[in-house]
Amino acid sequence: MTGKVFDSDASSALVLILPIALVVVILFTFWPWILLIIGLGIAWRLWQEYQWQQWCKQVDPPFYQLIDRHRGCVTPLDLSIQANLTGRAAILFLEKKP
Repeated sequence: MTGKVFDSDASSALVLILPIALVVVILFTFWPWILLIIGLGIAWRLWQEYQWQQWCKQVDPPFYQLIDRHRGCVTPLDLSIQANLTGRAAILFLEKKP
């Protein structure tokens, strides 16, 4: 009876060991590529943040003029006319601006 319990535990442990071993082998084989993909993702995110800051430097002066003029209520249409933006760009700016 103990032999059956031991055999079933061994097979269930084997079911867990094989996928873990496969993951370890994949990680050790492809770690340079994984690091490259992570690094490219970080670089892409930093580039997007830089572009957002540069765009905000151009759009912020008209945006703050509209805030002063309309007592804090700015619509995408007002911003697009004042800052010479498309409607989508004005909506994007207003959604992302903290």
